[in-house]
Parts: sequence; C-alpha cells; structure tokens
Amino acid sequence: MIKNIIWIASDVLFWLGMGLLILSIILFEIGTKYLREKKDLKRKEFDKRGWKFLAYAGVFLAISLLLSFVV
Repeated sequence: MIKNIIWIASDVLFWLGMGLLILSIILFEIGTKYLREKKDLKRKEFDKRGWKFLAYAGVFLAISLLLSFVV
C-alpha cells in the first residue's frame, strides 16, 4: 500500500517537474526573442521567471528521484 502511494507520488512529481522544465524552456525562448528586439526589461522579466521555474523543476525532479530510490 505505502509502496504504491510512493510510486504514484514519484510519478506525479516527475511529470510536474518535466512540465515545469518545458515551461522554463519556453520562457527562456521568449526572453531570447525580446533580446533580439532590444527590449531588455521584458527579457529580464521572462528570464527571471524561467530561472524560477527551472529551480522548481529541479526540486520536483530531485524529490521524485529520491522517492524512486526508496521504493
């Protein structure tokens, strides 16, 4: 029973982490678009969001990895 709950939690955290990783890549790409258009203020805003989501993705993926080793 506990093993199944940990397995499901690991899967959910993995997919959340992957979703946030994709979101951070998209935000960095939008920031790069604004870099080419010389809109520095918007680029910094999207890059800041990208780093934040990348950090969240790393945390979720690390917790998922730890849970997968427990099972």
